[in-house]
Amino acid sequence: IHDDIDWSNYIDEYNSPGRINFETEKRDLPSFESFLVRKESLHEHLLWQLLMTSSTNEEEKIGSLIVGNLNKDGYLDLPIEKLIEDSGSTPEKVNQILSLMQTFDPTGVCARNLSECLLIQANHFNLNNSLVTEIITNHFTHLENKNYKAIAKALKTDLKNIISAVDVIKSLN
Repeated sequence: IHDDIDWSNYIDEYNSPGRINFETEKRDLPSFESFLVRKESLHEHLLWQLLMTSSTNEEEKIGSLIVGNLNKDGYLDLPIEKLIEDSGSTPEKVNQILSLMQTFDPTGVCARNLSECLLIQANHFNLNNSLVTEIITNHFTHLENKNYKAIAKALKTDLKNIISAVDVIKSLN
């Protein structure tokens, strides 16, 4: 029996410092991803936030109209006048709900255009009445064209300050 066993091979495997891997039979197990919950859509997320803040049926109706008229980027595609007409509510109430929903997560959602989206985000970060909001509000075309010298000249400030403010704007989503 001693001649049938390769003792040196046995001792080498026993004393090896690393793990010895043996091939095992591969099983068809379900992937981990199949146990995950599906991802919530932007519309569902906004409606959930609305239901957490709103208390009346009228507010829910207005909010649902707003959410239903958002494009894939989260911008409101419907003019505010049409929103007022479709909801049957007062302009004040519609603007109140729209303003509320613009504070929802993600910040800047429900804006009507890019400049409004950037202003919402700037206000969220307490940058209101700053060089950042001044550029977004009054010099958006120059900003789009990267004409920073024209912005600096119009605001009578240093180009360095304008570039710093533009960097902040670029950091917004």
